[in-house]
Amino acid sequence: MLDALHSFRGNIPGIVELTAGINVTEETGNIHGYTLGLRVTFEDREALRLYGPHPQHQRFVQMLDGILDNVVVVDYPVQG
Repeated sequence: MLDALHSFRGNIPGIVELTAGINVTEETGNIHGYTLGLRVTFEDREALRLYGPHPQHQRFVQMLDGILDNVVVVDYPVQG
C-alpha cells in the first residue's frame, strides 16, 4: 500500500511533495484507529482538483474497497 502511494509522485502531475507512512504514535485517545497517513503538496489548486479523478489514484481507491474503515481528508492552502 505504501509503495502504491509513493508511486503517485512522478506519475500524477502536479505533485510537489508526497509523504506516506504507518502511524506509530504512542499517544492515546487521539488517533481514532487511523493506521496510515498521507500528506501531499500540490503545485496549485488545479493540480489538487485533477488528483482525485486521476486513473492511478482511482486504481488505488478501488484497491481499498472493502478494507478501509474511514478516511479523513483535509485540504488547506499553504500560508507564507
